[in-house]
Amino acid sequence: TMKIELPAAPRGPRSYVVLDLESAVLDDTAHRRYQQMERWVPSDDKPIRRGYQRSEDPLTCHSVALKQPILNNHQLEQIRSIDTGLFQSKTLQCYFKADGKPGSLKAALDRLCRYAVDSVQDGFKVLILQDRAIDSNHAPIPSLLAVSAIHHHLIRKGMRGQVGIIVEAGDAWEVHHFACLIAFGATAINPYLALSSIRDLKETGKLKTDLSEDQLKKNFIKAVNEGLLKVFSKMGISTLQSYQGAQIFEILGLNNEVVDKYFTGATSRIQGMGLDEIAREALVKHYFAFSRKDIPVDRLPVGGVYQWKRKGEFHLFNPQTIHLLQDATRKNDYNIFKKYTKLVNDQGEKACTLRSLFRFKKNRASISIDEVEPAENIYRRFATGAMSFGSISWEAHTTLAIAMNRLGGKSNTGEGGEDERRYD
Repeated sequence: TMKIELPAAPRGPRSYVVLDLESAVLDDTAHRRYQQMERWVPSDDKPIRRGYQRSEDPLTCHSVALKQPILNNHQLEQIRSIDTGLFQSKTLQCYFKADGKPGSLKAALDRLCRYAVDSVQDGFKVLILQDRAIDSNHAPIPSLLAVSAIHHHLIRKGMRGQVGIIVEAGDAWEVHHFACLIAFGATAINPYLALSSIRDLKETGKLKTDLSEDQLKKNFIKAVNEGLLKVFSKMGISTLQSYQGAQIFEILGLNNEVVDKYFTGATSRIQGMGLDEIAREALVKHYFAFSRKDIPVDRLPVGGVYQWKRKGEFHLFNPQTIHLLQDATRKNDYNIFKKYTKLVNDQGEKACTLRSLFRFKKNRASISIDEVEPAENIYRRFATGAMSFGSISWEAHTTLAIAMNRLGGKSNTGEGGEDERRYD
């Protein structure tokens, strides 16, 4: 058979990823006899294939089975080098012109989808989406956008079941990235830049460990697989096939035109960026990487997405707001507390929450204070978030519970329960 099993990381997702979902033998004119075993339902113009009833045969096994979806560079090249005549892969370059003109990203996506259809029609069974072919004039298409665009385009063409999609991505390095790629159509992912970063950290001595480079990469892949299993389980899903293409995400910040065409069927309840805005965001990093500066730049800025940075992303809870909150509680000073709430509530320039996009209506007739619900009744609807004892300190966990008890609200202990000392 042509089935190749690649080594899996320990405790990775248990089920196989089948790249070739439809046997290549069906396209081989020398074996038309197997088509007689199919069940056909007539239609107005041509028969519709409803399913297959074939006996096991080596000719029906032209597929590659993976025990887990994260590929190292060697495994990817193994798949790329397969050429049996019935099973071949095609590498598609995911880039767009870095000219800053409107429509550049859309034109690139249209070209990419057209090449994907041509590749399937030419008999290729695996599409490898690669973002390595970039230079000062070409920027990479975000891998999630590229894979979802091709995934849905092939569905609309009735070809998705004939091909597997592997993403050779430089912009995937954490569990959420991999989960999104799989949920929007990827069969497997090769995070080549993350693996190269591990090698660089080891070679330059920035990673203080006695582990070998290969072991560090295996640990990374194992950690990603463990994270994926946790993500799957939180949605009640136990197999990779059930998660692939399921789109169990809600999209925030993309307009309907982008969602309807490139993330078809995904939940999106607010508007946001279009393709041109996505392109501009990608070009910010691209211009920085290829900027013509006298001093070479060897590292991109961290960005401050997770941790506040002075020149990074704006955070609603930053050193200024945290200081005011701590100062107000220590001094029991309501005026300082009002300064804190003003910074948190006033998001006119830098919106961080959906509620910051709303405004109170003005010029409305006032109502009697007797019609306003008393504060004591509102307190009953207060509830603390399910922050487990252990994820926050005993003091914080206890203080939240005391506050809710005094207000008459609800104290959610989280999965960790309560400290035993509260039972006394």
